[in-house]
Amino acid sequence: TWLDQNRDSLNSDMVVVVLFPDTGFRYLSKTYNDAWMSDHGFVETRPDMTVAEIGHTTTKDRKLISVTKTTTLGEAVHQMTEHGISQLPVSDGTAIVGSLTESDVLSRLVQSPEASADPVQLVIGEPLPVVPESMHLQDLTKILESSPGAVLTSGANGTEMRIITKSDLIRSLSSRVLH
Repeated sequence: TWLDQNRDSLNSDMVVVVLFPDTGFRYLSKTYNDAWMSDHGFVETRPDMTVAEIGHTTTKDRKLISVTKTTTLGEAVHQMTEHGISQLPVSDGTAIVGSLTESDVLSRLVQSPEASADPVQLVIGEPLPVVPESMHLQDLTKILESSPGAVLTSGANGTEMRIITKSDLIRSLSSRVLH
């Protein structure tokens, strides 16, 4: 052992320190707790933003653009290009029943170029997730990373729906850094 090998070089004035590593079980409330680690400067903190704050900086003056399931694919493409958007909520006139993305449109038009006269209902995907305005950035990011990359949330009055996309999140985060 180390002690046997070094016994001749040790004297009574020296101190030997021995460390016994453990599993960390007794420190679970501190070391393995992200909030505690962040509060004590051990991990990099991320901006603590909510959907409401992101929506306020990106969508406050923007009306939600949507189409009905009977709208033609050509008209939906026109709406998307005119407004510079890549996702559209699809309604049945009263409720959101699906979504239309650039990928959906592209796949359909490549498969059938004359499909621009078809109703959107032949192409739509699942409705965009609806999230509460109180949702935090970390949870929102997880949802936006999955397809189609957008969510819906209701506005301050509870009735007006707004869309938040990956681009909106990027814009909001970058404007926060700049200010």
